[in-house]
Amino acid sequence: MKFSVSALLLFIALATHAQSGLIGYYSFCNCNANDNSGNSLRVGCESECTGQLGDNIFPDGDFGSGIPNILPINPGIAPGYIYTTNPPPNDGRYTITNNTAPWGSFAGNWINIQDNGPEPNGYMMVVNASVSPGLFYEKTVNVCENTLYEFSIDIINMLESFVSGNRPNVSFLIDGIALCETGDIPNDETWRTIRFSFYTAPGQTTVKLALRNNAPGGNGNDLALDNISFRACGPDITIPGPTFEFCEGIPVTLQTVISNSPYTNGTVYQWQTGNAGVWTDIPGANSPEYTELLPVDNAQYRLIVSSSSVNLGLENCRVESQIISLKKLPALLPQLQSANVNCFAASNGYVTLSGLTGTPPFSVLWSNSDTTITVSN
Repeated sequence: MKFSVSALLLFIALATHAQSGLIGYYSFCNCNANDNSGNSLRVGCESECTGQLGDNIFPDGDFGSGIPNILPINPGIAPGYIYTTNPPPNDGRYTITNNTAPWGSFAGNWINIQDNGPEPNGYMMVVNASVSPGLFYEKTVNVCENTLYEFSIDIINMLESFVSGNRPNVSFLIDGIALCETGDIPNDETWRTIRFSFYTAPGQTTVKLALRNNAPGGNGNDLALDNISFRACGPDITIPGPTFEFCEGIPVTLQTVISNSPYTNGTVYQWQTGNAGVWTDIPGANSPEYTELLPVDNAQYRLIVSSSSVNLGLENCRVESQIISLKKLPALLPQLQSANVNCFAASNGYVTLSGLTGTPPFSVLWSNSDTTITVSN
């Protein structure tokens, strides 16, 4: 069941790449196999993304969370498979659950697991694959041109480690061509993250993705799926924050460091200021550095980056820095104590700094160039 869902989402990711008929760049290991059409494909999927990832195009890819052991409403995310609320799912069926342990002996030789996330009562998809190998899902999705995308998914073989059975094995197809194969997923009771990346071509706006189940169902080929992610890949953006302190009346310069960029034709920048979750472009702020001449306490800024001005305006085509919040330091208000000399030509007068508001450490410089707390005469 879980495996079926995996195929569906993988197809969605692939769909974003292939519809234009232009196959982008893919990276795989150097293990060759053959698909049924005789085309060469790679066994073992890898990602070329070494930078920062954008927003997840699948915001519900972790399946959410809830108290009921089984999600009572059919999510409708696996066409060709039947959703069941009576676990364990039979061949060709799937369910969304937060724990397989309550299924007890009904689950046969399946492992007892929870989802692969930190949230309490987090849901995952458990899939019992169809008896015959074949295409799980096919979908065309929108993408942005000249953009590196990464698809990742967490997957686990549901069979106990001592049980012999068919192992899940999935191929990723673009426009009907298998380019990446997971290879057999062992029943070692371990979650695995599978990552796959590709570049879209100039002018490319859609792609058709598909996922094929290479192993038969029946005895084995049962899996669970969690944390589905499909994101644009961009450079790493290092910020001077997340809190940047300033003194009133002094301009603030926010400098970022851009590294590990996948953009081959330059980088486009845009600084934004935030208010209650709404972000607004700052006119003319189009470089890795921005200077605010009139900084305000608690003001928020971020830098968005993309490969072109068109992609910059599309949330699924860019990456964003962490939010930088400004913090105004308290004003320096010195408190002085002093005493005059008691007669002409005496030298028993003094002035001392007895208190100072603001944030230490402090340094002192008197008009006579003295740097001590107390000046005597």
